[in-house]
Amino acid sequence: MSGKLMHALLCRQLVTKKKYELWTVFGGHPMRFSLTEFACVTGLPCAEFSEDYDPDDDSVFVDGMKSYWDELIGPDKTVTLRDVSAMLTNKRKTLSSDHRLKLAFLLIVDGVLIASNQICRPTFKYVEMLADLDKFLSFPWGKESFLKTVVGMRPNKRNLGKSTGKRQLTTDPIKSLVNQLQQKTFRLKGFPLALQLIAFRNIPGLLDLLFDDSTSKTILHWKRLTHPKQVISLSQIHALESNLKVFFYTSIIYMVSIIFSFYKSSLIYY
Repeated sequence: MSGKLMHALLCRQLVTKKKYELWTVFGGHPMRFSLTEFACVTGLPCAEFSEDYDPDDDSVFVDGMKSYWDELIGPDKTVTLRDVSAMLTNKRKTLSSDHRLKLAFLLIVDGVLIASNQICRPTFKYVEMLADLDKFLSFPWGKESFLKTVVGMRPNKRNLGKSTGKRQLTTDPIKSLVNQLQQKTFRLKGFPLALQLIAFRNIPGLLDLLFDDSTSKTILHWKRLTHPKQVISLSQIHALESNLKVFFYTSIIYMVSIIFSFYKSSLIYY
């Protein structure tokens, strides 16, 4: 993933009201990053959650509570994804194919789609969901991943501080995000690669900056342990923005989604 490109896109974002939508600007044209675009570039299921699921619920293990964690991972609640990976590669440890499959799914979800910390650990509620594999596979992981991704890219809601008697102090979320983007490092959660994929799809000439053409390969064809380093400098991004006319598919997707919504509602009323 190109850090320079991601940083440029996040620094150029517009301030909008919708919580789960990000607009950035390239070449004077706005580009939207919403659930619609996320679904298009990832192919992940982005349907509605079931009524009994709360995406903001961060349930954790409680001592004395019986959980599927003990059966799938073991009694240790401090294991990391590296430990889970070691369980899969340990030839001395005999695991059933079903057990190995569930551990692999956990690595994909917590390590790729919904990465949260530098030292990644299994998410308790995701481990519990693996007790029913069919339900786990039918879950809209695309929507779950998108919500975790876009929240970390946008300014947070303004939080009111304590009253001082003279005035009420507030935390400026925009200034807070600007300060974060000015740091040497900035951690993103979820699957931020999706925003870069949208940029590569919508901005002609951006793919030409890559020196290693691996666009025809999938992860199943990749034999090396490391991925190719695709470095795009900030000067290249500025030059591309100045010299190319940018054509965005976003507006087309947006119009199609509106037409589809109107057509769907008309069928209901019909």
